[in-house]
Amino acid sequence: MSDRQIANPGIGATKAEMAFQQLPDVNVRVGKITKWSGAPAQVKRDEPLIPPKLTGAIEFNGNHEENAGRYGLYPVRITRTHADGEPGSVVGPYGKILEHGQEYELPGNVALQLVSDKCAVFLFSGATKEEIRFIEEAKRRGFEVNTPAPKPAPVDDRPWLKRKSSWMSPVLTGPKAPGTE
Repeated sequence: MSDRQIANPGIGATKAEMAFQQLPDVNVRVGKITKWSGAPAQVKRDEPLIPPKLTGAIEFNGNHEENAGRYGLYPVRITRTHADGEPGSVVGPYGKILEHGQEYELPGNVALQLVSDKCAVFLFSGATKEEIRFIEEAKRRGFEVNTPAPKPAPVDDRPWLKRKSSWMSPVLTGPKAPGTE
């Protein structure tokens, strides 16, 4: 069969196509043959980034103090969204409501469950050499690495460090003369 015959089907090919289209599992198309354009682009992996210490067998027994001692505490950011795209909250340990966008330290097994359910992401600060190596390797493999939000500078409210008033302070901070703005 030549390309011309495929591009311009005859009456028989048209009848065959019409007959086979009525069957539910058959997809017949008569037309031009196209060449394969190659493999599609690589799709980004939809896997959460999990700390190496939480791989393997993890127990979910409900005793959060014991689990915090066994698995450690891990910082997570809640990222749950509803089907319509609105941010949503999650019920955490002991029924505490965990708000969207907020960061919490949770026992490793609870944090792993939230991250596996795509309700949260682990936060990596790079505090140790081991964690820095893990972050670099994760970035090299194409994972998105989330870091904790910067904490605001502490407010220093010690009274003995406050600026003392001088003999000129009433002049500098006092009421302004009328007509001067």
